[in-house]
Formats: sequence, C-alpha cells, structure tokens
Amino acid sequence: MIGAVAAVAVVVGFGAFIAAQPAPVPYGEHRAEITRLSARVAATPCDEQSTLELAELLNTERDYPGTIRVVDGFATRCKPMPRLLWASYSARMQVQDFAGAVVNATTLMTNNPDDGDIVWWRAKAKRELGDVSGTEADLRRAAELAGLRAFWSVRDLATLLETDHRACEAVPLLVVGAHEVFGTRVDDGADPAFGALDGARRVGGQARRRQHPQLVRWLTTS
Repeated sequence: MIGAVAAVAVVVGFGAFIAAQPAPVPYGEHRAEITRLSARVAATPCDEQSTLELAELLNTERDYPGTIRVVDGFATRCKPMPRLLWASYSARMQVQDFAGAVVNATTLMTNNPDDGDIVWWRAKAKRELGDVSGTEADLRRAAELAGLRAFWSVRDLATLLETDHRACEAVPLLVVGAHEVFGTRVDDGADPAFGALDGARRVGGQARRRQHPQLVRWLTTS
C-alpha cells in the first residue's frame, strides 16, 4: 500500500514538474534551421558561428529564454565571444531581466569603452530598473561619445530630466538636438527633429510656469 502511494506521489510530482516547465515555442519558418544548428552546437559546443546563428534565430522566433540558455551555456564552456552578448542583451530586455541586460552591456563596454551606442543600450536597461542617476550618467556619456545614437541619447536624457522634474535642463537639450538633426541629417532625421521641437515646446510650458522667459523666447523663435 505504501509503495502504491509513493508511486502515485512520484507520478504526481513529475506531472507538476512538467507543468511548471515553460511551454515549447512553436517555431515557424526557421524550425528546420534551429534544429540543425542546435544539433551542431550540441556536438561542438564552442562553434562560434553556429552558436551565434542559433542565438539570433531564437530571438527571431521570440524564444528569448532559449537564446539566454544558449549564450550562457557558451559562456561557461568557451572563450568569451562579445558578439553573442548582443543577442543575450536583446533577449533579456524582452523577458524583463534588466539587471542581466546591464551586465551584458557592461561587459561589452569593457571591450569597446568609447562606443556610445553600447552606453546608450545600457542606459535603456538602467532606466527600466529605475536607476535615474545611472541612466543620466550613461546618457550624458553616450551623447558625449557622439555615436550613431547621439541624438537619441540627448532626446532620452531630456525625457529623463523632464520626468525627474528638471524641465529647465531638458528644454535646451531638446532644442539643440533638433537643430543638430536638421543641420546634419535632414533626410532621415526630419521627423525625429520635429518630434523633439514639439517636445521642447511642451516642456516649455513648465519653463514658463517656473518664470524662465529666456527659455520661453528661445522656444517660440526656434
């Protein structure tokens, strides 16, 4: 009798374990390629190209936990491969593992300390964690490095300052950022620039209430 009860308990426990596992992702058009790459990575765990392709395909199929498992598994067995961390960062942001995303970006920064884009990506993760001072520091650094995302760094910094009730610091950033885009990226930057000017005029209402006529004049004549 006791043996039968124990057997039932084992079956029930195993069933609970299975139920607790994440449901498999129903892969779409990349199913066959994911199967092939998974087999290759299992056979040769430190195959960099296959691992990278697998991680990127898993992200494409929105199997973000799968991407993280592949990248973490590679990291425990093989020499560092910074390119894989981009796939891991994207996956962690999607599953809201923002602390892990910060770690990924920080590691990437050790190899590319002057890459403003990486600093901007880390700022995005820090913002999700509610780290206002850390986000501000990263955005200022990203804008200073003038990478491809310099304009977005300025825009995001202005938004952060506005949210932190520092509207008067945000206004000049928005206006200068908009003019920079008009002057250097007219074709692909016109729409963001208009958005920045609209944001500046909106924030200008706060500047007006705080009695900053110089900033108000700047907004109305920009």
